Amino acid sequence: SEHVQVDYADGVYVVQSGIATT
Repeated sequence: SEHVQVDYADGVYVVQSGIATT
């Protein structure tokens, strides 16, 4: 599997796919 870049946005985890999870 390819590495998914995760960044912090407004205190939530946002993946490069655009899905945000708390």
